[in-house]
Amino acid sequence: MSYNDHDITAESILIKLQQPRILLAIFFLRDLLHHLDNLSIFFQERFLNPVRIPERVQSTISLLECKYLGNNILWESSFLLGIQLLESGALSRLPMARKPHGPILHKTAAKATDEIADSVKTLVRNIVDSLKEKFPDNAIIRAFRILDPDRIPSDPEKLAQYGNSETAALQNHFSDFLSCDGKDLVAEWDQMKYLIASRKGESLDEICIDLAHSDMWRKEYPNFSILSEVCMVMSASTTEPDRGFTSVNLIKNKYRNLLTSDQLDQLLRLCLEKPEDAQDYLDAAYAAWLQAEQWRLLLKEWRRGEESKTESDSTESDLDPLSDSE
Repeated sequence: MSYNDHDITAESILIKLQQPRILLAIFFLRDLLHHLDNLSIFFQERFLNPVRIPERVQSTISLLECKYLGNNILWESSFLLGIQLLESGALSRLPMARKPHGPILHKTAAKATDEIADSVKTLVRNIVDSLKEKFPDNAIIRAFRILDPDRIPSDPEKLAQYGNSETAALQNHFSDFLSCDGKDLVAEWDQMKYLIASRKGESLDEICIDLAHSDMWRKEYPNFSILSEVCMVMSASTTEPDRGFTSVNLIKNKYRNLLTSDQLDQLLRLCLEKPEDAQDYLDAAYAAWLQAEQWRLLLKEWRRGEESKTESDSTESDLDPLSDSE
């Protein structure tokens, strides 16, 4: 819409957008939604390890508390600078086609921040309380973090005591699943933590995968192998089910509504579990299917020809006056 349009609604919106209070509220929401969007993207990762969640959520909470719940709100400097330039006249205001109804009161930047500070703190406090309620501190989830190589201390004295209390907590909680009631878990940890310390730079997921699938690790550390499987199968998000439902709707559409359950299951597995470089495999599978389909078409034509030949011979036999039937 051009500025020359005599639209009262448009003029009213433009007038409000020139008020420092409104501008500051918009900039605040942009900053807040940016942090929450980053947290949402984190939860959309495939095969998200639940051990990583508490620390990621806590970092977001700490960031929001530091910026908006302290004695002084840490407004973005660019936000305040823009408002101050607007107040000083360094930035030209939007032109109006007609004189607006009523006086326009432009508050200073300081008054604008004071005016919305209480509302900002209330909103951020509600969001922080909601995150804390949804993701409460869990001692068992926190204990699994001892398997993260980046958390292993380099000091030999600290390494000797590292993870002992967490291992005891895991032993008590999962005693029904572990061999010998988990009595060997502490002994396994006394040896395994030195092996994990030698793999600095690797991720927690890589350690869990080796514990769950490596024959050597499974033989040397059977109890931690069981715990790594528990850690890997815990559902941390609903991303995979959501992708599954979306893929089903794409595969079984109105043009392919005669797919059987087995066919749909196979196609869904190909869609969800295919590797990143799966195009070569898909091309080879399609070529094999196409070749098999061509053979099936040739077989159908041959059978159709045999059936036609049989019907023709039968018809000639019925019309032959010298046939044995007469």
